[in-house]
Order: sequence, then C-alpha cells, then structure tokens
Amino acid sequence: MKQGIYPYQIRDKKAEIYLPIYIERQIGDHIQLVSDKQIIYYKGKKTEDKTEVYIITNPSDVNFVKENSTFNKH
Repeated sequence: MKQGIYPYQIRDKKAEIYLPIYIERQIGDHIQLVSDKQIIYYKGKKTEDKTEVYIITNPSDVNFVKENSTFNKH
C-alpha cells in the first residue's frame, strides 16, 4: 500500500491546497473544499468548475508539497 498525504492543510484560518490547477486562478477567486464528498469547487470572475479531491501518493508530488508548503517553513 502506498503512503500518501492529504491534498490540503488548514491551520489558523489559513489553507493550502495541493491539487493540479488546469485553469488559471486569481486572488479573490472563491474555493470551497468539501472533504467528506472529496470535491473542490472553484468560482472565479470568468470560470466556474469542480474537481475531485484525492490522496497524493506520487513521491515527486509528495516531495514538492514537503519542500514548498508555507506551513513547513515556520
């Protein structure tokens, strides 16, 4: 069984989401994560879509999160 990490972290009212983004996001876009349904909704000025939330198991993706998470830099 592969080890993985959750595709998000939430601490002190701040969040990071570690999922591929296929459409450019901008500051001010609305993001709603419904973890028990494994869905994330995006709503921007010109776009609106949803995608699945999944455990990250690819070792290079896990390493990317570990190296780039702002939560790990405190």
